[in-house]
Amino acid sequence: MKNTLLILYGPSGSGKTSATRLLAAKYGIPEIISITSRPQRKGEVNGKDYFFVSYDRAAEMLGAGELIEHTIYDGHIYGIWEKELDNKVLSNKVSCVVTDLTGARQLMELYPDNTKLIHLGAKIDILYNRILERKQSLESVENRMKTVEKELSQWVYADLVVNTGSMPVEKVADTIYEFATKEPLVPDIVA
Repeated sequence: MKNTLLILYGPSGSGKTSATRLLAAKYGIPEIISITSRPQRKGEVNGKDYFFVSYDRAAEMLGAGELIEHTIYDGHIYGIWEKELDNKVLSNKVSCVVTDLTGARQLMELYPDNTKLIHLGAKIDILYNRILERKQSLESVENRMKTVEKELSQWVYADLVVNTGSMPVEKVADTIYEFATKEPLVPDIVA
C-alpha cells in the first residue's frame, strides 16, 4: 500500500463522522465504511453510514478473517471489512476511516508507513450535549459517556490532535486535509 490512510478516532460526539463526510464532499477523500451489528438508526443509510449486518453475520465475518480490525462496543460488533478497505485504499491517494484506538493500532500494524492517526476531541460537556442530540436511549447515552474520559486521554498517540469544540466542522475538515497532504509527517496539535 503506497497511499495514505487517515485514521480518525476519539470519543462519541467528537465529530468524527461529520468530519469524514465533509472530507469526502469537499476533498473527495472516501471513507472506509465499517460494518456493525447494531440496529440501523432513523435516517442512516446502509452502505453509507455503516454496512448493517446481523450479530451472527458479523461474528461469521470475524471468524472467517474478513474483518481487518474489530471491537465490541455496547454489545455490538464493529469492524472494518477487508474488501472495503482494499477497494478504497488501493484506488485512492488518500482515504479515511473512523475507528477506536484499538482498531487504529491494528491498522497501524498492518500499514505502519502509510497511516496518519488523528484524534478528535472536545470538552466533556460539549460531547455530552452532542450525544444527547442524537435522541438515543438514556442507557445508550450513559454507556457512551462512561468511556469519554478514557477516549479523550488517548490524544497522546495521535499525529494530529483537533479540538472540535473550538471550531466548526468545516475548519476541522480543512485542518485534517492540510495535515494529510503536507510532508513530512510531524506530530501536530490544533486547538
